[in-house]
Amino acid sequence: SSDVCSSDLGSNMGAILYFEEELEKSRQNIIDRFYYSNHFIWFNQFPSEEVNRYSVGISDIGRRYFLSGEWSNAKNYFYNTESAVPAYYDKTFNYYSVMAQGNLKWRSWHLDNKIIWQKSENDNVLHLPEWRTGHSLYIEKLFFKKALIARIGTDVTYTSSYYADRYNPALQQFYLQGVTKTGGYALVDLYVNFRVKASLFFIKAENLFSGLSDTAYFYRPDYPVTPRVIRFGLQFRFFD
Repeated sequence: SSDVCSSDLGSNMGAILYFEEELEKSRQNIIDRFYYSNHFIWFNQFPSEEVNRYSVGISDIGRRYFLSGEWSNAKNYFYNTESAVPAYYDKTFNYYSVMAQGNLKWRSWHLDNKIIWQKSENDNVLHLPEWRTGHSLYIEKLFFKKALIARIGTDVTYTSSYYADRYNPALQQFYLQGVTKTGGYALVDLYVNFRVKASLFFIKAENLFSGLSDTAYFYRPDYPVTPRVIRFGLQFRFFD
């Protein structure tokens, strides 16, 4: 269950301010409480997890620029140990995030940016990448009396290196690990879109620079990044 209290502090000098407070209280899922198999057996009864979140943000009226910060305080935090066994941290700890977003435009050119910084005070139970960024540079044009919208651009995403949780297929759960770091690389996609009313044709080259070095990149341990691939297709949207 969760309780949310939000407040729009109104606009002043072309800016919108907001504050939000949320209290979330949750129990373990059924797998974390009771599990019996050839490799894992447990019967747990943990106290409820409580997370208090406080967020504040500011944006311009047109919402092209946005800056926000969030502070979370967790008690009885649920996690899976490096042995893939459910556990909880019986003390409180904090984790933080700051997000900056800016969408720039000059004539037909667009540059959309999002930068996130985050930090956990307790790396023994919660692993987070310190930096995550996403950038889109594209040109958008209208043709045939604005009946066709063409967009050509590139997307770049980056995640700083960290100890991403490993996945256990038998349990279908993620668990902590401190051996292999993932991240620390940028992924680059190139795309072309043509939209006519409810129809969209697209062609996209994903992970454009894959294979140019001998380094193998992974989303998380044992799960490599998809190699360079070209996708294309046609989408239709139907209305009742």
